[in-house]
Amino acid sequence: MRICGHLEIEDGLKACIEYLGQHMPADSIYLARHERDLGAMRLIAHASKEKSERMDFLIPLSEQARETMVQVRQTWLAGMLPPVLVINKPEEEPVARCILEAVDEPVSSAMSMPLIVKDQVVGTLALLAEGNDRFEKHHAQLYATLKGPFFVAMSNALKHREIL
Repeated sequence: MRICGHLEIEDGLKACIEYLGQHMPADSIYLARHERDLGAMRLIAHASKEKSERMDFLIPLSEQARETMVQVRQTWLAGMLPPVLVINKPEEEPVARCILEAVDEPVSSAMSMPLIVKDQVVGTLALLAEGNDRFEKHHAQLYATLKGPFFVAMSNALKHREIL
């Protein structure tokens, strides 16, 4: 309800991070879409406990980050992609490193949840917690329960933006 109970996706993200922060480390959350043909990630929305914002920010990925995205896609096509990717050391993961640097976030652990339902990829939801080694297995399991509602919210937000 916190996700889908708002007309603007960024407001839903803010309500969601306020709630998630009661159950796990949660400093910031981003909704993004991989623009494979551009070799970039497009940030759609961002929220922290203090603010929320709609975005349309394109982050060019490094060659290493683009290669990582190819590997993730192959893992997904093979049916072996976990519901949540836990990145506790972002300096060792090229995509997380590119995004954190581009948005000027401090070194932060991340949980990235690909929003894929029935072979339709609409985006990625990335939860950040400042510092290394902040997330554990039970955090990823809890976070994964949000996949369905965020898939719907992201789909609706993208369709609404397209209409506008």
